[in-house]
Amino acid sequence: MICQAQRPQSPQPPQPEPPPLWLPPGNYNVTLCADGTVTIPCQQVGTFPIHDLAKFERAISGTLSKVLSSNGAGNCALGTWEVKAAADGVDVNSSATCTDHDGNTFSESVLIGIRP
Repeated sequence: MICQAQRPQSPQPPQPEPPPLWLPPGNYNVTLCADGTVTIPCQQVGTFPIHDLAKFERAISGTLSKVLSSNGAGNCALGTWEVKAAADGVDVNSSATCTDHDGNTFSESVLIGIRP
């Protein structure tokens, strides 16, 4: 029987996590786009006071469902939010699974832009 020596594996250094995204409190212009079965061209939906980005994300979920519904994408369940830094603010990407009036299910890609 021949034994082969195994080299000890060196532990991998932990990968740094990206810093949490945040915005300083202030008023921000918010744009919304959706693409899928129902397309909503990018449009400014208003200027909102944002003091906590996570709270804003939770609050915008209901509004987003209403906007999708008013554009023909009713009964939508939103997916998880993916927040990315942009040059002058943040972009929030999400997906939505919706059901139309005939009971057909489809997906939407949603982009929310938040800029000073």
